[in-house]
Amino acid sequence: MKSKARVEAGRRNGLLARGKKSEEARQKCALNSVKHGLTAQTLVFANESKERFEAMRQFYYEEWQPESEYEASLVHLMVTNHWRIHRTMCVEKETIDLRQARMEHSGELKKEFDVIPEPVRLAIAYEKNQRTRHAG
Repeated sequence: MKSKARVEAGRRNGLLARGKKSEEARQKCALNSVKHGLTAQTLVFANESKERFEAMRQFYYEEWQPESEYEASLVHLMVTNHWRIHRTMCVEKETIDLRQARMEHSGELKKEFDVIPEPVRLAIAYEKNQRTRHAG
């Protein structure tokens, strides 16, 4: 996390810059701060699509067009948080699906219920998952 003084110094230095000011040059420069390689190693897991992440990242930068390092860092936060939230949603779905499949396979629900509507099955799986998480 950058200090406020460092961010302000960067802004002052940016005002002194004599580089190209075209829109294309600004967009290219805005992407420089996120091309350090760390994101690909720590954010995108081996079983996830690096291409999909890169396409999403590119979309965000094209959509928001950050003009400073500070704005680029905010866009980077949006990208990384979107990616992590999506992953969490996928894990939650798969965890509940797995729990439901295990309950079905074990026959434990048939001991308690004659007919099990899907919302009830989902609620039981979710409840079992929550108990498991809090027990450990």
